Amino acid sequence: AGENAEARIKANTGKAKAHGKIEVDGLYRTAEEKRKIENRAAVVQVAVDQINNESAKPGSEDAKADVDDDWLNLFARLAEDKSSDELKGLFGRILAGEIRSPGAFSLRTIQFLSTLSKEDATEISNFLSFAIGGRLSHFLTKMKPGLIFMLES
Repeated sequence: AGENAEARIKANTGKAKAHGKIEVDGLYRTAEEKRKIENRAAVVQVAVDQINNESAKPGSEDAKADVDDDWLNLFARLAEDKSSDELKGLFGRILAGEIRSPGAFSLRTIQFLSTLSKEDATEISNFLSFAIGGRLSHFLTKMKPGLIFMLES
C-alpha cells in the first residue's frame, strides 16, 4: 500500500489525493515485517497529507522530474526503522520535499538524518535557532561534543 501511494504521488504530484489510512493488514509474514511496513506507511501518509495541503495552495505546480529510484530505495529502507512519531513526521516531510523537488535531499543527508536520535535532532534544532538568533557562542558551550563534530563535518 505504501509503495502504491508512492507510485501515485510520483506519477502526478500535484493532483494525487489520498484519503483515509493506508492499510497494511495481510502484507507481512512476521511481526518485524509488519512493523517495517507500518512505519513506511506512516511516513508515506505524512508525505501525502503534506503534498495534499501544499497542492491546494495557489501557485503550486508539479515537479519537473521524477524522484530517483535509488533515492527511493534507500529512503524506504531508512524510513522503515523509524518508530517515533517525530521521526516518521520528519521522514514524511523529507519525502514530500523530494517529491515536490527531486534532488532536494541528497543520499548523504538522509543517511545522516537516519542516524540521529530524537535528542540529537532536538539539539540540532535548538542549535540552528541559536545560530539564526545570533547567540551561537553561548549555545556551543552547552552542546554535546559529538554533535559539534557532526555539524562541522
